[in-house]
This record gives sequence, C-alpha cells and structure tokens, in this order.
Amino acid sequence: MATDDFQGVPPLARTSTYRGAVGFVVARSYSYLWIVLLPAAAECTASVWFPSIALGALDLQLAALNVVGALLEGFFAAWERGDARATGPVGEVCAFIADDFRGSFLSTFTSWAGMVGFAATLAHENGSVLSGVLYLVGCVAAGFIAHVVGRVAAASIFWSEGAPRAPRGDFTSSIGHHLLLGGLCAYIAATYALIDVGSASYENAFVDDDAQELPALIAAFDTGEHRLLVAMTMAILGAATGNAVGNAVDEVLAKDGDDVRRGTLVCNGLFALLGLSLNAATIRRAAWQRSVVLQSFAGSFCGAASAFAGHSSDAFGLLRDGGARAALKNAAANLGLALAVFALGLELERLLGHGAALDANANGYIEAAELGAYYGLSPPPPPPCKAPFMLLGIPIGGPRCF
Repeated sequence: MATDDFQGVPPLARTSTYRGAVGFVVARSYSYLWIVLLPAAAECTASVWFPSIALGALDLQLAALNVVGALLEGFFAAWERGDARATGPVGEVCAFIADDFRGSFLSTFTSWAGMVGFAATLAHENGSVLSGVLYLVGCVAAGFIAHVVGRVAAASIFWSEGAPRAPRGDFTSSIGHHLLLGGLCAYIAATYALIDVGSASYENAFVDDDAQELPALIAAFDTGEHRLLVAMTMAILGAATGNAVGNAVDEVLAKDGDDVRRGTLVCNGLFALLGLSLNAATIRRAAWQRSVVLQSFAGSFCGAASAFAGHSSDAFGLLRDGGARAALKNAAANLGLALAVFALGLELERLLGHGAALDANANGYIEAAELGAYYGLSPPPPPPCKAPFMLLGIPIGGPRCF
C-alpha cells in the first residue's frame, strides 16, 4: 500500500497487512481503538495507580502528575522530532508511539484545568492569593524543566551515530502492534477488575476529595469501578475534543512566526473555565456536588482537553526557535489567562463557603436575585413563605412569611 493511502490516518493506526480500501478501513478502525485506549489507560494510571504525594498539608499529587507528564512529553517529543534515534525494537517502538502517546495519553495524564482549579482551592483554604499564584507559576516552571530533562535524556541515552529515524509505518504489520493493543486492553480490564473486588481503589486525581466522598447523586454510579468507567469515558471525549479544538484554532488563527501557540492557549483558557462547572453548579444547588458525571466532566474531560504537557512542549520549541522572548511571551499569555480563571475560581470557592447564607428564601436553590443581593447589586429577595394554614381543606389566612 502506498504511503499516500494513509493520509489522515494516525501513525499508530497504520498497517501494511492489508491493501487498498480494506487496508484504509482497517487502519481507521485501529485509529479509533488508540483514541479510546490511550486516554482510558491514562485515567487508570492517574486515578488508581499513581501514588498520593503531599508535603505536610499540601497535596502535591496533581503537581506531580503534571511534572511527570511534562517529562514524558519531552522524552517522546525527542523521538518524534528525530533527536533520539536507536536501532532495534526500542527505537522502533518509541518512534512509533510518540505522536499518539503525546496527543492522547499525556493530554489525559496531565491537567492544566486541574492545576488552575486546585490553585484557587489552595488560595481559599490558606486565605492567601499569593499561595495560589505561586502554585501556578511553580507548576508551569517545573513542567518546563521536566520537559527539557526528558528531551535531553532521550537524546543522550537513545542515540546511535548514523542510525536513521525509526520507521513509523511498518511496525503495525508486525505482531508488536497487536501486543501493544492487547496490553492496553488487559491493563484497563485488570484495573477495573481489581477495583471491583476491592484490591484497588479509585479516586479521581483531578477532583476535590470532599466531593468524591459524598454519596453519588445517581446510586448506580456509587461504586469505584462505575466512577472509573464514567471518568474514562469523559477522558476519552475530552482528549478528542481538546485535540480537535486545538487543531481547528491553529488552522484558522495560527500565523508563521507567531510567538503564541493559539491552539494551546484557547484550550487551556476554555477548558480551565469549564473546569469550574462543578463548583458553579454546586453554588446553584448543593446536590450537584454529588454528581459523578459532573465531577468527571470538570476533572477528567476538562483535564484531558486542556494542554499542560502541550504547553511545556510549546515553550521548549519557542525557546529553541525564537529565543527567550518568544517563550516568555507565550508563557505570559497562558499564565495571564490562567490567572483570570483562577480569580473566578477563587470567588466561586468563597461563595461555596457562604452557601446556606446565600439562599435567602430557603428554597434550596441560589437564584440570580440572591447573588445580586449578596454583591449589593439588587434588593434582597422576599423572605421565605409557607402555605396558609388549612382547616378541612379551607385556607385560613394568607401565606405565612418570615
């Protein structure tokens, strides 16, 4: 099959086992498998197997996920660019999986949206805006350093003088392709089964612990394995959505020599904002905090759709090709947008702390008029009323208001 027959097919899905139209259909089928399996495996790794890390009372698990993800991003970016080359199966496999591993696995494994949301929570709990800002800046800086370390490690360790770039189209004709697919399926199935029998526990790494400890709004989701299924589904949809949005923005808005990677910027800003949806919905009605679907949307979907690892790769590429000024300009744009979402997230955290007091008419919902009264923009809503006293089905007096 000619190389051109595979136009539009991701490298991990290419196969030379079949020819012509059949080969293209098979390749497309494989592409959907990778789009599903890689984000699902990343969700399992981040939320089930990745260890909890803390420094005193400071939870560093999300920061550690982002830094490790940026390290792997740098490692596989070196293979994709050809800075790392090696003969034999190691080089072939690494070069083969690099593009899709970065786009589907690492986009899910890391979370720019989660970083911004956690920074707002941290600032609220500590009563210090500075602590949240330092967390944001520290994570971004650590991610860039980790990315550089990953690139240097790949280029230094995996390099054979004169070795050609590892082929990316023929590997799928070997048994190795099917072993990779089978291994991912087995890993995901084993994780689910171990949670089901109680040998492993699920805790969404991108969602506040307090929300996950509450009973699920829908009872059927109130088990670890079912929460994992919902989170994996959201992660799969999020990774695909983030890639589609980022590519579309780059196609429409990107310009040669532009110092800001607009696709990454839009994804980081948009999905960090949507990541606040759980808190916003909880302010409206407290019961929404128990929604597993909404928890997974805010955590897994928005985390996978945002691009922490992609931002670290953009920063390195801009520094290499355009110098420090270009890299700093891109970082400032992303951090500036993150700080705007952080400010909104911090205000939502403060409103959550006044939930009962905001519900002036005690109807179980926070209404626009009540928020307006809280900010002094409108008069307070009328006090809560109860139905009139009934005697033999006849109302006695009018509604009783307090």
